[in-house]
Amino acid sequence: MHLWLRAATCASIWTRITFAACDTESTTTLANSNVITALTSCATFSGSVALATDISGHIALDGVQEITGDVYISNASELVSLTGDSLSTIGGDLTLDGVQKLSTLDFPRLTSVGNVTWSSLPNLQSVGLDQGLSADEVDIQNTQLQQLNITKAAKITIVNNPFAANISIAVNNVTNDLVISANNPAMTVDLPNLYWANNITLTNVSDVSMPLLNTIGNNFNIYGSTIGVLKIPNLNVVWGGLSLISNYQLTSIQIPSLVQVGTLVISNNSELRKFTLDELGIVSYAITVDGHLSK
Repeated sequence: MHLWLRAATCASIWTRITFAACDTESTTTLANSNVITALTSCATFSGSVALATDISGHIALDGVQEITGDVYISNASELVSLTGDSLSTIGGDLTLDGVQKLSTLDFPRLTSVGNVTWSSLPNLQSVGLDQGLSADEVDIQNTQLQQLNITKAAKITIVNNPFAANISIAVNNVTNDLVISANNPAMTVDLPNLYWANNITLTNVSDVSMPLLNTIGNNFNIYGSTIGVLKIPNLNVVWGGLSLISNYQLTSIQIPSLVQVGTLVISNNSELRKFTLDELGIVSYAITVDGHLSK
């Protein structure tokens, strides 16, 4: 009788502790293995998670399926890897800043997050987002990231990544801005699934592939890049302006499906000799084209 009561009492206490640990509605700082173990006992953690600055090595958040708040890691200079085998949703933001040794970030089931803000991650080259991630805004600076499986975002900013030579983004639609600028001058940009974007600005890139791009809701700009031949085979409409300016190695522009553009500016591309805009029939405002064009 007494043993049964003691077991029942202990079970009741553990249930209350576990429930309390899973439903804080505040920020829990992961500073040691006991706190991490308590967190990973939660299928849903109601609150935000931060990692202590002195945490090191490999941190696994296995078992947690949803974190309703933010995940915030700043200046954890000895953290090497962060993984979560079941995490599918982060209700708030995923922020990584100044995590100098982080080389592995693996969330194979993560599909939804608020904002993604990553900066000063000089050893991060790849991210495991196997399911494809939907985010509000994505801002990535000072990493070596080469691939990003983002399927939907309102805004994507990839800037100041001096060591990243290639970037591939799986996004289908960008409802606000896509900006890739001031990265490695040899950077190649691959957007294999992009169909629609509101604004695109590319600067300082050496090549770009957008085989499915069909519609630009506002403006499409390529500045100061070393692209040799620009091919956008399926671009149909640019409702705002299409500007290709100061791309000093650009020799050929091939946008054969473009039928309508608001404003067209092709200027200061000193090596440009030909462009293909065979279907262009509507220019709503103005055209500015200069260069030594043969056709």
